[in-house]
Amino acid sequence: MLPELIAEIGAKSILDVPCGDFHWMRHVLPECPAVESYFGMDIVPGIIQRNSNLFKDPRIVFSLGDLISGPLPNVDLVINRDCLIHFSFRDIDRTIANLARSGSTYLMTTTHDDVSENGDIVTGRYRPINLMKAPFFFPNPIRLIDENEKGKYLALWRIEDLPRVRVR
Repeated sequence: MLPELIAEIGAKSILDVPCGDFHWMRHVLPECPAVESYFGMDIVPGIIQRNSNLFKDPRIVFSLGDLISGPLPNVDLVINRDCLIHFSFRDIDRTIANLARSGSTYLMTTTHDDVSENGDIVTGRYRPINLMKAPFFFPNPIRLIDENEKGKYLALWRIEDLPRVRVR
C-alpha cells in the first residue's frame, strides 16, 4: 500500500528516520519511480556505515541524524515507523516542532488505535501510543495503513496540521 500512497501524495523526496537496516524500504523504493531522493537517517553510526556500503544508488543517501533536535532535510514525506513509541511526551513535542522547522510536508508514523490513554515514559523505553488521544490530540489521519498487528497502523498527516503536544 505504501507505493500507492507515495504516488497519490506526489512524494518525490522521502526522509526515513530511523531507517534502521533498510530492510523493508529497500523493497518499497523500486516500486516508487517518481521518488527522486531517499534520505535514510539514524543515530547509530554502524547502521549508517553498513547501509551506505550495501545500498549504492544515486538517489539514496544515508546519514547520522537526530530526529528530536538535529537538522532535518525538507522533504515531501517523513516516514517515522516505530519510533515515537520510544520517546517521552516532551521528546515527541520536540520532534513535532523539529519536523515543522524542516518545512517537510507529510508525516507517516506509528499509532495504535486500541490505546485509550497514553502514558509517559523515559525516552528509550517502549509503550504503544494513540496519537489522536491526549496529550497529542492529532486530527484524524489522512490515511491509515493497517500493519496487520492488533490496533497498529502507519498513519499519514500533513505536518502543518499537527498540534504541539500538551505536556503536563
